[in-house]
Amino acid sequence: MQHPSQAAAQTPPTGASPAPRSPAGRPMNPRKRPIDGDQAGDDAASETVRCEMQVMSDGSTEDCEHPGIAPWLVSGAGGLTLAMMGLAGGGGGSGAGAPAPSPAPSPVPELPPLAAAPKLSTSTGGEAVNGTGHVQVQLAEPGGRWVYRVDAETRWREGTGTRIDGSTLTEGLHAVVVAQVDAQGRHGDPATLAVRIDNAVAPPALALKQDTGDSSSDGLTRDGTVQVSGLEDGAAWWYRVDGIGEWQSGQGSEVQVDGGRQGTRTVEVYQIDAAGNRSEVGQLSFELDTLAPQAPGVTTSTGTDLIGVNDAVRIDGIESGSHWEYSVNDDGSFHAAEGGALPAGVLKEGANVLRVVQVDAAGNRSEVVERAIRYDTTAPDGLVLTTSTSTGEIGASGEVRVAGIDPDAAWFFRVNGAETWTRGTGSTVPASALKEGPNTIEAYQVDGVGLNSPRTNLAVTLDLTPPPAPMLQSSNGTDLLNANGFVNVTALEGGASWAYRLNGQGEWIAGDGGRIPASALHNGDNAIEVRQTDSAGNVGAVATLQVRVDLDAPEALAVQVTGGAQDALPMSGALTLQQLEPGATWRYRLNGETVWRVGTGDRLDASALQEGANDIEFFQTDTSGHDSGITRLSVTRDSLAPDRPDLVTRDEQRPAGDQRVRQPARESAGGRAHDLGVPRQRWRLDGGAGEIHQLSGASGKRQHRRSAADRCGGECERNRFTVGAAGHAGAG
Repeated sequence: MQHPSQAAAQTPPTGASPAPRSPAGRPMNPRKRPIDGDQAGDDAASETVRCEMQVMSDGSTEDCEHPGIAPWLVSGAGGLTLAMMGLAGGGGGSGAGAPAPSPAPSPVPELPPLAAAPKLSTSTGGEAVNGTGHVQVQLAEPGGRWVYRVDAETRWREGTGTRIDGSTLTEGLHAVVVAQVDAQGRHGDPATLAVRIDNAVAPPALALKQDTGDSSSDGLTRDGTVQVSGLEDGAAWWYRVDGIGEWQSGQGSEVQVDGGRQGTRTVEVYQIDAAGNRSEVGQLSFELDTLAPQAPGVTTSTGTDLIGVNDAVRIDGIESGSHWEYSVNDDGSFHAAEGGALPAGVLKEGANVLRVVQVDAAGNRSEVVERAIRYDTTAPDGLVLTTSTSTGEIGASGEVRVAGIDPDAAWFFRVNGAETWTRGTGSTVPASALKEGPNTIEAYQVDGVGLNSPRTNLAVTLDLTPPPAPMLQSSNGTDLLNANGFVNVTALEGGASWAYRLNGQGEWIAGDGGRIPASALHNGDNAIEVRQTDSAGNVGAVATLQVRVDLDAPEALAVQVTGGAQDALPMSGALTLQQLEPGATWRYRLNGETVWRVGTGDRLDASALQEGANDIEFFQTDTSGHDSGITRLSVTRDSLAPDRPDLVTRDEQRPAGDQRVRQPARESAGGRAHDLGVPRQRWRLDGGAGEIHQLSGASGKRQHRRSAADRCGGECERNRFTVGAAGHAGAG
């Protein structure tokens, strides 16, 4: 591959030559450099000028311009030398007599590569430096020659050492270009760095974030926040408060001054910009007041919570320089007020909730004072008069009751048109204020703002005579009551009420109607006291009555069969009743009859039953009218005698000469045979009892009589029979 200088020097131009081009094909503009140290010759006809054309390693160029001269490439590749000639009397190639062609250039020796671009940085590490800062130059080939220029300069400056001092540059933003120059005088790739020369920075500006005083510029505040402005981009800042302690590094754009100390506070701030310049100290002094004032006092001109149209709400305890604000019924905002009073007209008719707050000169707000106030511009309603008896009469213990008294109002009354009005106390007029008999009471009230109500009248009769004692009697005329009984209360006055109590204990119980039911009494003995109170409220004498209340039902009857078996009853038998209470009555019915029969005494004879089977039911009723449970019994009445039995004997083989009956005789009745032994004295027939009675005995014969009774106790017809020595029986 050919070096760019060799490619450019192969063909010398003839005649009007085109402008020289770089290896990349771009036109090359030479930089004018007069021969002999920029000293031009005096020949006006022709001028020979040397220009250096700088061709970069990427093929780009830096050039110089010379108008009216046609240059061509004569040598070099990095820093190229161009010969330029100006022809007298015309431009190149356009007049008569063209110049002779130049001799062919000699071969160019091979040159080393151009130096790489230097590395540039500032002493601050950023774009900006001040007069004491510098631009650091790090060459690709340390120790070599380097040049630089600033902004639009056309001349390169010779660099020294490894930096460009900031003092050599003017204030403001600059483009600094640096290139390394090799031994052949060629410029390597340039490096460019933007540098801002900043030799001064203004002090920060300080202001209160909230100047909460009466004026927005009075320097009085409850908020110790100081805003810091005028900080340059990239600058750091420091502050201190009240000139005490070390400088603190600032963050953001605010300084917070705490309220630990009230009064004058001072904040100082300075900044150091990116160029390293330190500003003067900015300072702000202000008055800090973070203490809330005392809550104001709120009272009314009436001394109560009720005011009228001519009254006011008084506000006191306001500090010098402070003001106060109010809100009515939580209307959503506080309103500034002046003076020491709030006129009643700001309130609404009726109940109000007034809130008042004090605000000091620094804007600190006190606690809110809340007061309930009733604004009244309307006269009160008339009073309501009634009696304690709810009638037109009262007794010595009665009273006239007064209702409808407004809060904070006073009320007055007079009796029977007296000239003097008496101020009432509480809410009653006692009976002692009236005279015996008819009375007329008048009353009115005066509310807290002095407005009078209409007068109210009431006619009342004072009755001081108590009523007589009531009359008491049990519902059955005895002193014994059951659950359905009651005590009658009579001899009550018209319009009177009555009350009772039991056994002299507990509260008096209001009576209802004209009776006391047994359910209101105790089971057992009761001492009942009754009194009446007439319509005037007079309490009469006490009447008493002793009664016994029986609320328990008697036990069910027990029935015992007498004179017969448990389930069989002869005509002479009876059913005996047990557990019958004294004074109780009892009833029975047979075989489910619909009518109950009344029993007498304590037994039911068999004659009252039907012959044969009977289903009998019993119950008793005690003297209080309580019925017992029902007792049921099944029994058979049998009043007929049994049939006459047949008797026979049976012989049995015995030794000769034995006169005794060896085998028992047999009797039969109804086809049934029974053994009869003479020595036996008792026998049984069909469940009945019988006896053998010895009647006579002669010549070895004995005569016997037999009788039998059936199971119901009835006696059968008697049979007689004779038993001989041989044991033969014969009917008698």
